[in-house]
Amino acid sequence: MICGLIFIIGVNSLIYAEESDPILEFYVKRGNSVFSSRNPLERAINFSFMAKTYYKKINNEGEAKKVDSAFSTHYYSFGQLDSLIWDSLKTSKFVEFEYESPNIFDMNYIYNFYPNDTGAIDLPIGFDVDSTNFEDPIGVVIIDRNLYFIKWLYLHYPNEVSHKRYSRSFRFTNINNYIFPDSIWVVGAKRGIFSAENYRIETGIYNIEIYH
Repeated sequence: MICGLIFIIGVNSLIYAEESDPILEFYVKRGNSVFSSRNPLERAINFSFMAKTYYKKINNEGEAKKVDSAFSTHYYSFGQLDSLIWDSLKTSKFVEFEYESPNIFDMNYIYNFYPNDTGAIDLPIGFDVDSTNFEDPIGVVIIDRNLYFIKWLYLHYPNEVSHKRYSRSFRFTNINNYIFPDSIWVVGAKRGIFSAENYRIETGIYNIEIYH
């Protein structure tokens, strides 16, 4: 819930920068370079991690009730998923999480800064689409101001066909100079015949190991 509140506040607090803003262009280029060079999938490294995923329904009062959970181990070889081991049986209500996050610095976005930048180490950058793009998500990315590593990513999908609302959020960690998600949230409201089904999928990623 916290990540969702941050996302809403962030989007409403953005101001658009002119396309020729050299400072904004600098951070976008540096963010793109660091994400590409430190992304374990793009660098085709071998690694593994364990994950705990919880599927929760949200009632009309905003309270979450756990419906299902799963524990899994993921092995990647040369940047591709090689094997997946489930430690508990899935049920029909369980939804698998999507591990990969997009490189929003390498997409056709309109980027923008927050007003009243405090100069803190966390630098938020908003990204939006023009009126001809109905597919890509919009949102906010937070990077390290000095090292340009991505720390948080909030994605909102305004045109998800099967949903009234759908968003994905990532928190990242730095391991041996590679950037891995260590927490992933999906918040959605599926379209129904009479009402929407509100849910949240929470995934914690741990025991990340890199193999040389």
